[in-house]
Parts: sequence; structure tokens; C-alpha cells
Amino acid sequence: MAIQIIQFLALSFLFLLSGVFYGSWISIGRSFQEFSLSEFVHSAQIINRNLGVYMRIVSVPCIVLMVLCTCLYRQLTFLELLLYPLSILLIVSALLITVLILVPMNNKIITWTTDSAPPDWKVIRKRWQFFNDIRTLISLLSFLLFTADCFKLFD
Repeated sequence: MAIQIIQFLALSFLFLLSGVFYGSWISIGRSFQEFSLSEFVHSAQIINRNLGVYMRIVSVPCIVLMVLCTCLYRQLTFLELLLYPLSILLIVSALLITVLILVPMNNKIITWTTDSAPPDWKVIRKRWQFFNDIRTLISLLSFLLFTADCFKLFD
């Protein structure tokens, strides 16, 4: 019973984490190219303010619980032995893209004004969108693989 509770909690936190990436992507991320510089900067400031603390709170328990699922499960099939770690690797990769690439970009973007933005701000925005797309895709894949493993869909 304890493993099912841990699986449920891990899946819930992974849902919340992937949901933020997917929600941001589906609602606003695909439209950034249509934003003026001031709209882009203002949106980045709001998103940063709203998600900064939340993501720190959700990310750590998500990974810890996912690792616990892998370690505590006694009778993993070969496929489960692959899918749990793969889903962990994918969500950690999404978080690394966030922390190492997107957060530093965000920290610069939120300081811009219409007068102080670099001339190539559209190129920077396009690069941000590219990494946001990859992060969203791999976080969703992590969620799907972990969910499939929890529900034994490949047995």
C-alpha cells in the first residue's frame, strides 16, 4: 500500500510540474512571436513572478518521489526497470533546461525596457521558444511514461 501512495504522490507532483510547462506552452508560449517587445517583457515578468517559488516547491518532491518509486518497488519487470528511470531522466532534463538555459534568459529578459533591449531581441525570443518547446515535449513524455508504468500499461 505504501508504494501506491508514493506512486500517487509522485504522479501528482509530476502532473503539476509537467502541467506548468504544458500550460505555459499551450496558452502563451506559442504566441510569443506575435508579442511586441513591451508585451513580451511584461509577460516574462509576470510568469517569472508567478512561477519562481512554485516551481522550486514542486520540483524537488517530484524527483524525490519518482526516485523512491523506482527504489522501493520490489518486483519491477524489465520494461518497468527502463521506464521509471527514463521518465526521471526526462523530467530532470526538462528541469536542467529550465535552470541552465531558460532561467538565465528570463533573468535578462525581465530587466529589459523598450529602450534597453538588445537589437537581436527577436532572435533571443526565438531561442527561448525553441528550448521551451523541447522542455515541454520531454516533460510530457516523462509524465506519459511514468503514468504508463504506474498503471502497468505495458504488461
